[in-house]
Amino acid sequence: MTRTDPAPRFYLGAALLASVLLGVYAGAAALRDGAAADAALRLWSFVVTVLLAGWIVADSRGRAGVPAPFCFGFLAFCFALPYAPYYLFRTRGRRGLLWIPGAIALFGICFIAGFLLPLLVNWAI
Repeated sequence: MTRTDPAPRFYLGAALLASVLLGVYAGAAALRDGAAADAALRLWSFVVTVLLAGWIVADSRGRAGVPAPFCFGFLAFCFALPYAPYYLFRTRGRRGLLWIPGAIALFGICFIAGFLLPLLVNWAI
């Protein structure tokens, strides 16, 4: 992978967009005194997991020391959450561990946005 490879950035940007969209949806549902649909939460979980696995596969291309068997994409998808911290540590060393809070924020931004949107709307009214 070269430093100008846009694929890993695309996956991270799409995961951020999916999280923000779910947060806006959850906030809009909270404004109507309802809860976000369980199907939307399951869909978001699946989409973000697929995007995380896609990022791992795209980021691992061209990196020395990252074994990539023919089923690497499938394995990255099945074990994306437990494999991601190991992958970050293995490829980036101790600096990779600093990415973990960022990943937690990425997964949690939808809940934060869903909490803040009703507060902002009620405050503005």
